[in-house]
Amino acid sequence: MTAVEDGLAHEVGAEDLSAGSEVGRYRALCGAVIGPAALTVPAGAPCRSCAVEVAPPGPEAAGVDARRSRRAAASWLRALRARTARRDAGATLSGVADDVAA
Repeated sequence: MTAVEDGLAHEVGAEDLSAGSEVGRYRALCGAVIGPAALTVPAGAPCRSCAVEVAPPGPEAAGVDARRSRRAAASWLRALRARTARRDAGATLSGVADDVAA
């Protein structure tokens, strides 16, 4: 919701949205109490404080599951590289054999 006060686009939670509809002022996730701009006003730049509040947790917060996922992806990628290297080596050897036979 773009605020009249600062022109920034703030995030407003669902419960704050319903509570603020009675008075026309809303509490954003960053704590600012804002008045909404008209819908015809283009959206403002995102409020950085609100963006921090709605950002998904980083890999360090996810803990073991994130590490396990990265390890599985790395293992799959190593296996793919090995298969590709074997395939390329086989294609090179068969190309050499064709050249020698000709």
